[in-house]
Amino acid sequence: MTDLVPHAKVGYEAFNDTLHYLYIGWPKASPPEVSTCVDDACAHLVCPPAINYAIERMYASAAFQMTEVVSFYEESEANIAEVDPMHAKIVRGICKALHSGDVELLNLLLTGYKVTLDDAYALHYAAAYCSPNFLVEVLNMGSADLNLKDARGHTVLHVAARRKEPAVLVSLLSKGACASETTSDGQTTIAICRRMTRRKDYIEATKQGQETNKD
Repeated sequence: MTDLVPHAKVGYEAFNDTLHYLYIGWPKASPPEVSTCVDDACAHLVCPPAINYAIERMYASAAFQMTEVVSFYEESEANIAEVDPMHAKIVRGICKALHSGDVELLNLLLTGYKVTLDDAYALHYAAAYCSPNFLVEVLNMGSADLNLKDARGHTVLHVAARRKEPAVLVSLLSKGACASETTSDGQTTIAICRRMTRRKDYIEATKQGQETNKD
């Protein structure tokens, strides 16, 4: 399959559905085990498994030059707020320090300029991209609000839930992050974890945890 779609990861189900469309000329319903999450309250329209499956279908369609299968994603710039260039430069420096795991540089930037970890949403960045050990170092600085919400209404815990890294979640919870905080659309951390999990993966994990019948 990698020979047919060399530049992307496409699952068996998405590839099979694309072949079905290619030969039949009519799309069939997406298999729920790979295109839906395990949150029963989700409409499965924009949850990560649904989006990832759609992307796989697009890659597979492109491989067969199926130009009629087209999706458009538009970004609006109407609501972009003006940002102080100097402030933005410092925030980028903080993000670079976080990305490289440089605690000394991070401290220099924080003490040398009137910018805090919260101003740069540093914990959000660390929870999304940094190693669990470095995140702990940033948490131990003790100067950031664990339940601060970013521009999209996400707390650090919400960001960590999307990463699906247990060590990051445990570190945040042990430091006092609130698991009951909701996003702007009413999702909790648990709901995000569910929506990040394909039903197929959940079923497989459940099977692995079942006790074997020894009778």
